[in-house]
Amino acid sequence: MFLDTNRADPAQGLAARLDSLRGGLRRRLELRRAYLRTRRELSRINDRDLADIGLARPDIATMAREAVYGLPARAWPFAPGPETETEMASFTCRAGTRFYQVRLPAERPGGARGLVMLLHGCGQSARSFTESTEIAAQAARQGWIVVSPEQSRRKNVLGCWNWFLPEHRERAGGEAEILASLARETAAAHGVPPGAIFVAGFSAGAAMALALADAYPELFAAVCTHSGVHYAGVRDGASAAAAMRGAFAAEPPLAPRRKVPTLVIQGTADQTVHPSNARRIAAGRGRRARLVLVKGGGHEWTAGAAAEALRFFRAHASSPAARTGARLGGLVGHLLRLRTRAVAGT
Repeated sequence: MFLDTNRADPAQGLAARLDSLRGGLRRRLELRRAYLRTRRELSRINDRDLADIGLARPDIATMAREAVYGLPARAWPFAPGPETETEMASFTCRAGTRFYQVRLPAERPGGARGLVMLLHGCGQSARSFTESTEIAAQAARQGWIVVSPEQSRRKNVLGCWNWFLPEHRERAGGEAEILASLARETAAAHGVPPGAIFVAGFSAGAAMALALADAYPELFAAVCTHSGVHYAGVRDGASAAAAMRGAFAAEPPLAPRRKVPTLVIQGTADQTVHPSNARRIAAGRGRRARLVLVKGGGHEWTAGAAAEALRFFRAHASSPAARTGARLGGLVGHLLRLRTRAVAGT
């Protein structure tokens, strides 16, 4: 007698069907919980903020259902599209000319909600620094513009911002005036609300960002320095090199009369800029500063620094539109991740 090995075992078939049913039930329960959780999060947005992005209260259930179950979605008014990257352009004011690049978020009701100016370090370009920080993509989800100026090699052969020369830290006549004018005019051209302009920089760009915020506290709502140098007492290249090593001039930590909220990020193993710079920067700003020390971090842009900087900027935006866009930015990311999973059937 031969055994028919191709014949299915009824018991095994029943078990397989039961497993499939249990799996389907678990999937439906998970989707239901995700739907309720997403709807609850959306419900926390007040009516005024919903109106600002072109929505009304009845839209909440529909959007939650579309996000979780992967149903055909309408065009979400605040959903981020791909940001637009402009070619390098030149900007000229009475203090001089610099090239710059702008990355714009997808169009949305009310225009751009904020602007972040990024200042690169020595030897970097505007494009390479913007891409390496990942700020552009994250800012686009929040409806913010990123403007990245580039230092001229004719003004500094290493491509460093001249933060170490006092004339370039003053309000008139130097690089601080060029950068502030660029930020102001770009914001005006794209309808960025007052109180939603920020500046961040790395290394030499961080020192310049700090000087810029100190020179124009009425323009910049907050500043982020990453691996930056404390510029108090720095007058030239030699004193700048000393400060980078942690050998500071006898002057006390810089304490500007109007302190702009300052996020200070620094790697503890930085061999280029001594970590004591970060502590001195934070000390001069007291409660207006937040110091983040990255254990074992070197002289490089830290993973997660972009998100940390944007969170800090959101917290200090004096513009309601900027705060609304920031809150929605995180929610949009959550909705899109849910929708991707739903469409993929995972």
